[in-house]
Amino acid sequence: MVNLYELTHPISDITFKILRGDPQKPLDSLQGNILHGHGRDRTVHMFLRFSKGKRTAVKRWIMQLADDITSAQQQYDEIQQYRQCKRLGGLFRSFFCRRVGTHTLVSHCRRISPASMMRRSAMV
Repeated sequence: MVNLYELTHPISDITFKILRGDPQKPLDSLQGNILHGHGRDRTVHMFLRFSKGKRTAVKRWIMQLADDITSAQQQYDEIQQYRQCKRLGGLFRSFFCRRVGTHTLVSHCRRISPASMMRRSAMV
């Protein structure tokens, strides 16, 4: 099985189906809109800048936000509901952090690869 953080192109429906059947449920812990676009007609984006010296508070805020992030599994389920019943999915929430933000939040990253940095930031 390919590691999700090593993907360089969209995955096929077959691979997606395999991931859905994986007992470790990798799609539940992966943010939606990574493997497939969310497909909504409209979006609202908020760009935030955090104050220096607030690293602990920002990490706490991100952890609280994480419960509301749309997972890849939830996204896939909503896609299937739309295809079968034309039922629209709910509010799609995601969180992205610039490289400098990730570097700031992960204090011990010096010379690590971008993929490794993203894995570590996901665990922040």
